[in-house]
Amino acid sequence: IVKYMENARHVARIFRDRPQSALDTAVFWTEYVIRHGGAPQMRSAALDLSNIQYLLLDVIAVIV
Repeated sequence: IVKYMENARHVARIFRDRPQSALDTAVFWTEYVIRHGGAPQMRSAALDLSNIQYLLLDVIAVIV
């Protein structure tokens, strides 16, 4: 249990070591998206895949 607590404290310290608070980060990214008109450059490429490609059904079909 002691090792678990030490590890939890270590991870918590790493998590809290941020240049900005979570709220500041959320505000920054919200404003960023507004400034850049939806920020299409940050859109996931997975949205352009067909369902067959997204679910890797084409790869599974080749393997099977």
